[in-house]
This record gives sequence, C-alpha cells and structure tokens, in this order.
Amino acid sequence: MLRGFVIVGLIMFSVSVLSASAEMWKDSFDGDELKEEWKPVVSVFGANPPTNWKIENGVLTGRWTTWGQQHLLIEYPSLDYTVQVKCRIDKINTINVDNTAGLIVRSAGPDRINPGQGVVDFYNYGLTPSAGNNGISMIYIWADSWDYPGRAQKELKIGEWYTLKMVAKGDNLKGYIDNELAFEVNDGRTKGYFVGVYTALYVNASFDDFVVTDETLASVSPQGTLITTWAGLKKQ
Repeated sequence: MLRGFVIVGLIMFSVSVLSASAEMWKDSFDGDELKEEWKPVVSVFGANPPTNWKIENGVLTGRWTTWGQQHLLIEYPSLDYTVQVKCRIDKINTINVDNTAGLIVRSAGPDRINPGQGVVDFYNYGLTPSAGNNGISMIYIWADSWDYPGRAQKELKIGEWYTLKMVAKGDNLKGYIDNELAFEVNDGRTKGYFVGVYTALYVNASFDDFVVTDETLASVSPQGTLITTWAGLKKQ
C-alpha cells in the first residue's frame, strides 16, 4: 500500500512540474539561429537601417549605430507576466543622454502593412549608462513622443552583465535589477501582447536567458514554443 502511495505521489509531482513548465517561454540563445517566434522590427523614426541581431557563442547580440531603436519581439498570450533577461551594454557608439538597451513590455508589435516596422506604442525598461542619467529607466513611447513613468539611479558599467526583470499585473508595473526592486509605477496606457528586448540610440548590447512567465496560463509548451491554443484565447 505504501508503495502505491509513493508511485501516485511521484506521478502527481511529475504532472505538477510539467504544468509549471508549460507556463513559461524561454530562450537561452544556444542555437545558431533565432527561434521562429522572434519578430525583428525597427521602431521609431523609420525602418532604416535594417535590424542587426545575431547569436554568437550562446549570446544574443544587437548592434545599433543610429537614432531610433530595434526590437526583437514575441507575441505572448497574456498581459500579466514576469519577464526577465540578462543584459550587457557592450558599446556606446555615440553618447546620448538616453543610450539604452533592455526589455520591451506590452508592445503593440509589428505593423500589419510593413512587418519590419514596429508600431510605436510600447514600454522600454532598460539600462541607461550615459553620464548624467546613469541608472535604469522605464520609457513609454507613442506616436512621436515619450515620457518616463519610472527611473532609478544606479552606477552601471559598460561590459558588465545585469539582470532586468519586469512584473506586469494590470496597470501595476514593477521594475527590478539584479532582483532588487528599483521602482513601482501604475501606468496602463498601452496593453499590447508583444514582449522582448531592444537596443536604442547608438548602443550595441548582448542578451542571455530570456524568460517570460504567467502563473495563470498553461498555453505555452515546455520546449519554449508558443502553441496553437493562443489563437483560440485571442478569439475569446
């Protein structure tokens, strides 16, 4: 009898682990090519030059040597999630007060007519290491304007890895760096279903261990690919 209980317990534990895994989408950039779910777009001020994303030695690199920014996005089946990535500023090609790279949250995603162009309605949450604005910033960008719902000062170093995390629940957005809460804001101006990473304003950056999770969902496969039930959820 005891043996039977142990076997049942192990089965239930295994099911619970699989269920937890099914709520996560992740990419450690271990392959040679980007996963097919990623959508590269240029956002803000035109679609030139093209995006520049590569996987090198198990790390995603994004090189951006002009104004505006490039995004790498996935469509995720929830507006409430925790998204995290390791980010490193590799080079600032031209000094600007808002040189930045990091996470994209609640983006409206690619333009329907020109998929290489991003719709200008999203939040940036990233490292801003330039002099006079050293720290992390959350920027809401729309149309031809932007503002800063959240900022926190922190001494950042070029070439050093930092872990960025954003917890989005309703209009409440919490920004973390290296597991420390940097700021908390309430801002619900955009609620797009795309999330990802970016480099902006003359910044080259590297990324690793991208993870997005929602405890209420079971529509994402443990292998890190979004499955077709997302289409059904969107229709509902």
